[in-house]
Amino acid sequence: MELVKGHGPWQWRMLTVVIIGFMFEGLNNMAIVFFAPNLDHWCARPPDANISVQEWKKIAMPPSDQHCSMYKSFNVSDIFEENLQNSSTKRETVTCSSWEYDDSTYQSTVLSEWDLVCHREWLVSLSKSVYIAGFFCSAVTFTYLADKYGRKPALIVCNILAVISSILCAYSTSFTMFAVARFCLATGASGIEKIGFVLLMEIISPEFRATYALATDLAWITGALCLPAIAWFLRNWFWMQIVITLPSIILLACFWLIPESPRWLLAHEKADEAMKILTEAANKNGLDPVITNFELKEAISKSIKANENEDKSVNILQLFKPELRKRTCVIWFVWCVTTFMYYGISYNTNEFVGNPFINFTLYILVEFPASLIAVAVMKFKGRRIPEASYLIVGAAACLVINIIPDGKIIIFQQLQFYFLLLKG
Repeated sequence: MELVKGHGPWQWRMLTVVIIGFMFEGLNNMAIVFFAPNLDHWCARPPDANISVQEWKKIAMPPSDQHCSMYKSFNVSDIFEENLQNSSTKRETVTCSSWEYDDSTYQSTVLSEWDLVCHREWLVSLSKSVYIAGFFCSAVTFTYLADKYGRKPALIVCNILAVISSILCAYSTSFTMFAVARFCLATGASGIEKIGFVLLMEIISPEFRATYALATDLAWITGALCLPAIAWFLRNWFWMQIVITLPSIILLACFWLIPESPRWLLAHEKADEAMKILTEAANKNGLDPVITNFELKEAISKSIKANENEDKSVNILQLFKPELRKRTCVIWFVWCVTTFMYYGISYNTNEFVGNPFINFTLYILVEFPASLIAVAVMKFKGRRIPEASYLIVGAAACLVINIIPDGKIIIFQQLQFYFLLLKG
């Protein structure tokens, strides 16, 4: 890529498109925090009950559980009984069959849409796990398809899948449909991120890869940072899902700007197509077309000869050959641990004391300095020692977070900073 200038307007155009994809994934990866927040809930009042919520709780619900059960029998006249809930008389209770929800913060959530509370509360955790499973599905399908059929076709398929599944999420008529659509959405969005990142790295010079990687990471963070504002303004999970679908639609309209990876084309003996794309890149970057074309033809010829001697039967099993087996297992383990720790806390920020919008904003804001520091340290200290150090510090911060008293948000944010170094 040095022959066509590995950092210029042509690469910037590609970076812009890839950034949109990263913002889309950041928005959707974290959306469940506001789709399924903690809501106060209680057994629904009878349709003809003309009493307030406080009065209803007093006469119909035991003080020990005002969320999931109610008295089997009650009397409206009990409203005037001052010590009713403090009575020692044991009364028979039944499980709620429907619920009402506190709508002071959110007008509509997936909790209130499908009553994902009490004995159905586990379905919220299931939806989060199903979404993460989409990451795995994307890794074993679309990365393979991108290697076999090209980066651009795989990106387009991922984007189409993401757009369709994102819209289906919003128009889901059942929790099952919602969970399946979220799984497909994660598969498509993760594919956009992974393939877009690989394509970007293949069209820039090695010395600029860290800078471009940082730009994509900051784009992901920016996308996630937009969520609290969207959630605060809309207060409705349906309209939130519609809004966060927009970047994927914009991305789909921008695919005419994305060329195939020249490296992939050369590896698959498509020299003419690679030459055409590299010539366009040279022109966009302001290089002399005559000199550049001559140098490109010579470089492509050498690349073709080098590829003739390479083993064409490359597959995932090669990662487990003796010389790579240890590294593969270590990297996979580190990625699993980092993912579990990061999303384990991210998806539960609504458990923190305080305003959910401010808490999430602070949580994401800390990622900016964490990412900048991580890239700077890697540039001067390499990968191995910083990675090990971040894992140790992040694990320690994770442990200490558990013992922070409620309300100590400043201490929490300081520890969270060290934890988020893990993401670097």
